[in-house]
Amino acid sequence: MPTFCTECGTSREGDESFCVNCGTRYDDAVRGDRPADTPDEAPEESVGHGAGWYVGLSVALAAILIGAVIGGGALLRNRVSSADVTDAPISGVRLNSDGYIVTGGPGEESTPGLDEPSYSEEPSYTEEPQYTPEPTLTYTEETLLPTTAPSLGNAIVSAAPEIANNATARTVVALLTGYFTAINERDYTEYRKVVTRGARQTQAEFEKGYRTTNNAQVQLRELGIGEDGRLMATVDFVSTQDAADGPEGQTCTRWTVAKFFEKDGSKLRIGKALKGHSSALPC
Repeated sequence: MPTFCTECGTSREGDESFCVNCGTRYDDAVRGDRPADTPDEAPEESVGHGAGWYVGLSVALAAILIGAVIGGGALLRNRVSSADVTDAPISGVRLNSDGYIVTGGPGEESTPGLDEPSYSEEPSYTEEPQYTPEPTLTYTEETLLPTTAPSLGNAIVSAAPEIANNATARTVVALLTGYFTAINERDYTEYRKVVTRGARQTQAEFEKGYRTTNNAQVQLRELGIGEDGRLMATVDFVSTQDAADGPEGQTCTRWTVAKFFEKDGSKLRIGKALKGHSSALPC
């Protein structure tokens, strides 16, 4: 007659004293046929832990064992004694001052298996080119004044701006300056230097004609060629004199005259004027 375990129902195959499945001791009282389960009546739950309890216990023990192996391995990777490193067959590995396994030389150590934050070098910044501001123009009262043409002349004779750049104007201004200065100063010698022989007055005529005359505001207004082909200058000036010496008894006269210039020897001088080239108005 077969014998069954009273705990798990495993059939006893030989003369063993304990159940090969759950380890329960066999009893002679359990020998005999195991009653078969009927469809309408479920077998009673066996008293004790049963096979499921041992399976669960085995799984729990296996999980604990695996966790210990993994945790111990990680711990051994990160912190070991100096003797462990000395006996290690891996080359290029050493123990640093914190007790961690590191690779490389003292200046380039790295810790394998240790997740430490890595810090990248600070980004390099390219220096931007210096901005040079445009110079600020400052305006003064002088810079806002209108630009005038180059001036030509002196305290006695001036030249109109439109003829200031004329190459001949400078020579003409010099001759007119000598002429009017000689009259104002009654200097016959200087007078002779600027007037041609044919246009020159005698000294007596000169002294009588200009004995009270004073000329001012002399301006060289125009330069051109007269009808006889000579260089002609249009000149404006103001003369003051005694009434006996002025035209029609005038003591102040505004003149517009034409002075003609010609060569006298090697020099340019004031020549004899043509009729109809002078006008006088009282001022």
